[in-house]
Amino acid sequence: MAAIIDSKLSCPDHEEADTKIALLACQQKEDSTITIRTSDTDILVIMLVNMEHLQATVEIWMDLGIGNACRYIDVSALYNKLGPKIFKALPGLHAFTGCYFNPAFYRRGKKPLQFLMTSETFQNAFLGLGSKEHNVQDSFHIIQSYTCHLYGLKKLSDINQARIVVFNKTFKVKNKSQPFS
Repeated sequence: MAAIIDSKLSCPDHEEADTKIALLACQQKEDSTITIRTSDTDILVIMLVNMEHLQATVEIWMDLGIGNACRYIDVSALYNKLGPKIFKALPGLHAFTGCYFNPAFYRRGKKPLQFLMTSETFQNAFLGLGSKEHNVQDSFHIIQSYTCHLYGLKKLSDINQARIVVFNKTFKVKNKSQPFS
């Protein structure tokens, strides 16, 4: 049996499977339900950003995780719940807080998304990161303030000052008679 290549499923402009999945879902012309099986949260973020480009009534589900840590996520419901500003800010937030190139923030858990959802200023800063017209320097100070908020330092807006505060809290001398212990 010879393999048949369907040229409609070819995506020469997309090198990564992550973007090909979203592209193929957006090209679906019939009402349907699509389940994407992955262990990669990048695909969830890419799919949420592209939900507005769906051509038909398509319900998107993700079977996310590996082994006993699998769960189903109703991407369509999540998209409707988040609203356009949040899901458009997600790629910037995802790149900043925990994609392949940046390690996740230490012991911050779900706080990055919670802070994004509660502040329009933070939403605008991360939304701008995905725009070609946006100057990253415009968002730099706001994102520094965002990072300070993540670590409970809401009065600070400078990362270097925050590092000093965290360092001093962590390595504070408890017994002045033994300063090096």
